[in-house]
Amino acid sequence: MLIQGIQLRKNTLNIYLLTTLIGFAFGSILLLVMSILFNAGIIKDNEYTVAVVGTLMSLILFFAVYVFWGMSELNTNFNKFIGFGMTRKKFFLQELFSSYAFIGISMLAIFVLYYIELAILKIPFYRQFVYEELFTSKVLMLVLLCVVICAPILRMFLGSLLLKYGNSKGFWIIWALWMVGCMAPGYIQDTILREGPRNGMEEVVLRMVMAVRGVPKAVWIVIGFAVLAVFLIISWQMIRKKAVE
Repeated sequence: MLIQGIQLRKNTLNIYLLTTLIGFAFGSILLLVMSILFNAGIIKDNEYTVAVVGTLMSLILFFAVYVFWGMSELNTNFNKFIGFGMTRKKFFLQELFSSYAFIGISMLAIFVLYYIELAILKIPFYRQFVYEELFTSKVLMLVLLCVVICAPILRMFLGSLLLKYGNSKGFWIIWALWMVGCMAPGYIQDTILREGPRNGMEEVVLRMVMAVRGVPKAVWIVIGFAVLAVFLIISWQMIRKKAVE
């Protein structure tokens, strides 16, 4: 099943790998140009440093393409494969397994690019600058592992929302979830925790935050996997009940 899913979606893997290379090339060229301008005296910065910008841009660009392009791809694949007689269960499993295979290969590629960039930064031209460590190989490995575990389920969940509610309504649902995810942590930290609760709702939020502060890391990992499982179940229910358009 996995081999068949990869064969049916091999163009997707090519796009992911191309995305990582484009992001790496863009970051590397940007760092090179900035370093040349600094050497020429055009950029004046007493604390100018070099870093693995190519690796960082590769990861950012890949994740953006993987999630946002992947959402619409799920919709397209559903109508194509189900329309040709594939069962919903087989479609769901192939989408999930091929997504894990593709992102695993892509994250491995980024990890290899990280060491290539470290080697590039050791050439004489870059060694004249101070190296700033954005992340160690251990931290990068943990980040890539989290992406491998979480991103396929996130793609499946967001793609299922678009599939069920359509591009227009589904987009606004996803936008609302995105805004809540982006703004809620800052609001809790800067307003509720710093200034104190101003109403009953903020008091409830404060109590919830204080209650979870002492939760051990192992418990958070279990909670995280439980949330992913819930997302996966919801995704399956939306796909199972969706008709082909």
